[in-house]
Amino acid sequence: MTRAYAKAGMRVRYLDDWRTHHVGGGEVHCGTNTIRAAGTPW
Repeated sequence: MTRAYAKAGMRVRYLDDWRTHHVGGGEVHCGTNTIRAAGTPW
């Protein structure tokens, strides 16, 4: 996956979400969605 995304010009970052998001009852999207600028269309 890393190579495929890099080939498309994207940077891939991996994070360990077990303790910070999963144990507390959430999933990784609970933390990653907060980084996006709300005014930027996707």
